[in-house]
Amino acid sequence: MSDTTFILGFLAATLLPALLVASLVRRWAKGVVRLVIAAALVLGVARLGMGAFVSRALPDLGMPMD
Repeated sequence: MSDTTFILGFLAATLLPALLVASLVRRWAKGVVRLVIAAALVLGVARLGMGAFVSRALPDLGMPMD
């Protein structure tokens, strides 16, 4: 699997459910609660995506496990 395919597949697998939940939250929730949930979703997906990207792009930076 090429790197581009991996990245696009991973982004689709993580972002599409997050966008669906964010759209439902936007429709049903109001005010500060909506903002907090949306921020948590965006930050969680960004952290997950960056972790997968860094571990895939820079595999030699990991610590060996004994």
